[in-house]
Amino acid sequence: MAHSARRGAPERAQRAALRALGAGELAALAARLAGPSLRHSLAIANVFDAYHYPTHGSPDAALPYARIALQDEEQTTYYVDPARARLLAMHTTRTRLARWLFQGLHCIDLPPLYEQRVLWRTLMIGAMALGGALSGLGLLMTWRRWRRAARRRGRRRVATGALLPGTRAAAVVRAPEQPERS
Repeated sequence: MAHSARRGAPERAQRAALRALGAGELAALAARLAGPSLRHSLAIANVFDAYHYPTHGSPDAALPYARIALQDEEQTTYYVDPARARLLAMHTTRTRLARWLFQGLHCIDLPPLYEQRVLWRTLMIGAMALGGALSGLGLLMTWRRWRRAARRRGRRRVATGALLPGTRAAAVVRAPEQPERS
């Protein structure tokens, strides 16, 4: 029973979204955004795509949403929440590239991990642990190198008769005392 009720939910949500902003209003908005000389497409989506999806930063991404794609030089795409009549996001070729370079690589925010947040958190914690271990290894290697260099400098100073670190004065070489003549 729950499965059959769930099957009709996206269609009902799509119809409700069209009623909230209205199909004609969405079409007029798309035409205004495109202007008279640009071609555009309007779609009401019930599933998340690679640019509109819930993340740990914004877990309440709106469904359904309207995607207005313009066929301009920058391939601009607008994401609109029809229920609230507000702009959710705007993407161009440059912002899509930035999304994949930053969110995709830096935050490991990839499509297979959208729905599997536990796996995403496990990968993030593992990556942070690996980064911390590599940083610790770098600090250890630096400390050992500085210690080794300090020992070499100390041996050279002793061999040449130079001051050792921390001593106040050099040893004074005196001539042997002569016995007193009377």
